[in-house]
Amino acid sequence: MLKAAQQPMHHQHKPRIGWPVIVVALVVVIALAYFFIAGSGIQTVRTSSNFSLFSSNSVNFMLPGNDSVYSIYLAAASPGSATFYVGKEPILINKISVFTLIPGSAVNVSTEGLGTANIEVKLHSSSNNSATVEIVHIPKDFNARVSGSVTYLANSSQGSSATTVTTTIAATTTIGQGTTTAPTTTVSTSGTSSQALVDANLTTYGTLMNNYKVLYNNGKQCTQNTYNIDMANAGKSYSPPNDYYNASQFTPTDVKSSAAKVSGSVYNVTYILNTPIGNSNVLTLKVDSASNTLISEKFGGFFSSETYSTLNQKYQAAVAIGDNCASYIP
Repeated sequence: MLKAAQQPMHHQHKPRIGWPVIVVALVVVIALAYFFIAGSGIQTVRTSSNFSLFSSNSVNFMLPGNDSVYSIYLAAASPGSATFYVGKEPILINKISVFTLIPGSAVNVSTEGLGTANIEVKLHSSSNNSATVEIVHIPKDFNARVSGSVTYLANSSQGSSATTVTTTIAATTTIGQGTTTAPTTTVSTSGTSSQALVDANLTTYGTLMNNYKVLYNNGKQCTQNTYNIDMANAGKSYSPPNDYYNASQFTPTDVKSSAAKVSGSVYNVTYILNTPIGNSNVLTLKVDSASNTLISEKFGGFFSSETYSTLNQKYQAAVAIGDNCASYIP
């Protein structure tokens, strides 16, 4: 076996560590410190989940039907706003979404760094050292686009190369028991009421309202016989006050929307519940149609005591019943 010639001890030098190696090592250490300090394990966000984050800390989560692990990291927080990073592990080589929220606001985000959003992140509260967020899973067939206020980083070490996300809008959205089309489904000039309607309908809140629109429109085909059968299958009484006649007097028949300018490119998009006993403004979304950003949301009217979570649960229960009378079942 050949052996390397031995050199005198006084000629030996310690190998030098090149700067690229040091830089890579530092990036890895920073990445590990930032994104792998998870709290209580990996939680799967099936519909929506709340997370409490501390500054310079992250939480890992998964999404239904996907084996990938994602992280949401709180980069900075104050009582007035919080900045987050969202990325797919390992974040050292994957795109990172960066966005800043004020309490009560939300954005659509792609965990894969794509143009189609698969989660909505809503900031419930923030302080100097912490923040509480809600992550809502957006199913793929909703075709929700990423909010214009979200920027991408090539990876966790590319802090100076953020660029604004640009996306496209799908023509129709398949939801629940049928297919509905947003009032305006093409991209118009930014800052217009039609763009505001598009933006609102592509949020998770707007999508939920359109889910109900389909549900209520299907209900127009409900008959007394079908209603009685569905009630029996649900193990409920279909006698007064839960008889078909009574239910049909109060069950909504449609959900419509309209946009009203607030100032500049900011609009209030109102969802109006149509019922046999009168109409009710049940949800107002304030959106910036120039940046395609959801600013705030507020339930009112017949939905004043509801939240996204409770309304979504009720919708899911109706979908489980199926048939055209699902919206009639108390």
